[in-house]
Amino acid sequence: MASKRPQIATAADIRELLLHSKAPWPLIPEQMAELERISKYDVSNYSEADVRAEIIDPVIRVLGYAKETYFSSQREKHLKVADGDLFIDYRMTLWSQAFWVIEAKKVKRKPLKFTSAELQQALLYAVHPEIDAALVVLCDGRVFEVYDRDESVTQPAARVEVKKLPDQFHLL
Repeated sequence: MASKRPQIATAADIRELLLHSKAPWPLIPEQMAELERISKYDVSNYSEADVRAEIIDPVIRVLGYAKETYFSSQREKHLKVADGDLFIDYRMTLWSQAFWVIEAKKVKRKPLKFTSAELQQALLYAVHPEIDAALVVLCDGRVFEVYDRDESVTQPAARVEVKKLPDQFHLL
């Protein structure tokens, strides 16, 4: 079976390649409708699996990620740490290299704020030698928080409430 992966052209400047191959395109009406639909969900009783299936999966598709492409996602990636097992919810790739991880969480807190333990869990995944992802994303169905671990692990680089996805999607 032939791979859907496009050929990568040689680029002197990786920024140029990023601009041409992963620059955000204007959203088509179907994508805007999908974001509108997601933004109206009442996620108060969603499990972590519901958050992944109903919120995160559609958002990563709108972002242009698809299996067997250079911008792909891997779900439930298994990692070993000492004698323990870890499973990343999402390992997102850019040109087949890990670039960001997403950790899904069940809605369980009143304020729209993740705990340090939740961020530490996602950071552990991001720094694992098999991953080495620059960006860490947490999502509980109500909010996406994006951390750039090279910049700050105390303040998110981007924060988007799911109910505001149609207007703030560009931040993701």
